[in-house]
Amino acid sequence: MKVLFLNPGPSPYREGFYKELSKLIDVKFLFYFEDAYLMKGIKYEILKNEIKGIGYNRGLNLELVNKLSVEKYDVVVNSDPCSFAAHAAYPVVKLRKKKFVTWAELWQYPNTTAANIIKPYVKKIVKGSDLCIAAGTKAKKLLKEFGAEKIDIASNASFDVKNLPLNKPRLPKKYILQIGEIRKCDGILELIKAYKKLKTNVELVLVGPEKDLDYVAKCKEESEGWPVYFYGYIPWKQLRAYYEKCLFCMHAAMPVGGLDPVHSWEMTLNEAMSASKPLLATNIIAGAYDLIEEGKNGYMVKPNVNDLYKGMKKLLQSKSLNSMGKYSRRLYEKTFNHKNMAKQFAEALKCLNKKKRTK
Repeated sequence: MKVLFLNPGPSPYREGFYKELSKLIDVKFLFYFEDAYLMKGIKYEILKNEIKGIGYNRGLNLELVNKLSVEKYDVVVNSDPCSFAAHAAYPVVKLRKKKFVTWAELWQYPNTTAANIIKPYVKKIVKGSDLCIAAGTKAKKLLKEFGAEKIDIASNASFDVKNLPLNKPRLPKKYILQIGEIRKCDGILELIKAYKKLKTNVELVLVGPEKDLDYVAKCKEESEGWPVYFYGYIPWKQLRAYYEKCLFCMHAAMPVGGLDPVHSWEMTLNEAMSASKPLLATNIIAGAYDLIEEGKNGYMVKPNVNDLYKGMKKLLQSKSLNSMGKYSRRLYEKTFNHKNMAKQFAEALKCLNKKKRTK
C-alpha cells in the first residue's frame, strides 16, 4: 500500500511522528507550503508556486492538483478538511478510484462567513472519506456529527522533552509556566490577573513570541510590579529546562472567535507531560480532554479569571505535585508519544478494507 500524505509542512512536534510512520508503511509526504523546511529520515516533496491571500489563508497550490493526478498511490491522507488541499484532492482521488482519508484535530467548526460557505463541501468530504482519523475524542465527535462512518483515533503526540539538550537558562527558583504566543486567544491577560489574586511567592514565566505589540503592552502593564517574566521566543530545542524546572505547566486559552474559536489541541501540554509535570488548562482546549485525568495529573477549568485562579491555587496547595507529574509521564509513555501515534495511524490505514466500524 502506497500512501501520499498531504500536509502544510513539517513542524518540530510532528517530526518524530513522520519518521515513525515511515518505518511502518510506504508513505511519501507532500508539503504544500512552499516555505516548508527540509527534513531527514522521510520521503517527501515540497511544492512550489503557492498562491497566497486568495480565498484560502495559506496552501492554495495548483501544482498539488497535477501531483495528485499523476503520482502513484493507493491512499491519500489529508490533514485538514477545511484546506484547499482537501477540497482539491477529494474529487481527484475519487475520480482515480483511490482511497481518501481525512485526518483532523478540529473539534468546533469555525463560525466565519467563509467557513460557513464551504461547510456543506467540508461535510461532503468528511462523509465521503473512506476513513477518518481523529487526533482525540473531541475531534472524533465533530467528525461523527459531520457524517463520518469510519473513524479511528491516533492519539496526538509531540516530542519528548527529555530527549532535548539540557541548557541552563536563568530561571526563578519556583515558577508556573505557560508556553505559547503572547496573544488574546492564549489568555495571557486573564492569566496574569488570576496569578495576581494568588499573592504567592511563586513566580510566573511566559515563553512565546510577542507579535501583537498592543496586546503585549497591555499584558506587561497589567503585570507591572509583579514577578511575571516575559522570556520571548525560545527555540524548541532549548525548552527542556523551562519545562523541567517549573512546578506545573498550564494553558489559559480564551474563546475569541475567528478561524480557531477553540484550541484544536495545544501541544505544550503533551510536552509538559513528557517532562513529568502536572497540567492546568481551560476547557476550550480539545487536547485537555484526552491529556488530563482530573485530579490525577492536573485539572481543567472554565476560561475566566476566577476559575484560573482557583485551579492554580489548588495545584500550588497540593502535596501531590510530584506524583501528579509522574502520572503525566506514565500517560505520555503509554499513549501520547510519536511511536504509539504512528502505530495507531498505520493500523487504521491497514484496516481500510475491513468492515465498517467506529471506535
